Amino acid sequence: METRQIGIVGVGMVGGALQRYFEQQQNLQLFLFDKGKNLGSIEEVNKAHIVFICVPTPYNETRGFDLSFVEESIGNLKGEKNVVIKSTVLPGTTEMLQKKYSQHTLFFNPEFLTESSAENDTLFPCRQIIGYTKKPNQNNLPIRSFDFLHEHRMKQPCQQQKLKW
Repeated sequence: METRQIGIVGVGMVGGALQRYFEQQQNLQLFLFDKGKNLGSIEEVNKAHIVFICVPTPYNETRGFDLSFVEESIGNLKGEKNVVIKSTVLPGTTEMLQKKYSQHTLFFNPEFLTESSAENDTLFPCRQIIGYTKKPNQNNLPIRSFDFLHEHRMKQPCQQQKLKW
């Protein structure tokens, strides 16, 4: 069995719980980067085929969610990656980012966890949903790429992002 290379950008509550989940899986090589914690490097994460973006999206009453950390993270990825956004974003954001970063294939996988039970919620999720974009050359979705996650359903991101709200 091949070793899958997984990257996580942002190792806070969501990324940290995801890190602990992946550390329990077999045949995975994990690369971490958290700029604020001075942990790992984007160069290491660029070795991964699948990269989870778990960075903050602070909310401001007048401007809405700040996507600058998400955009910086995706913008620093080299080559063609499967990028899974776990950060909180509004419906339509994944499609917008897919157009801007067309070299990558973007997915949205919301977390349904609470701070007090983040690790348990990650290990035993009540649901696992992966939204995908309408990328033109994406006829054969890499569903197998996500078989290391708990049972999941694939959905278009607009439908799927609304489930979070």
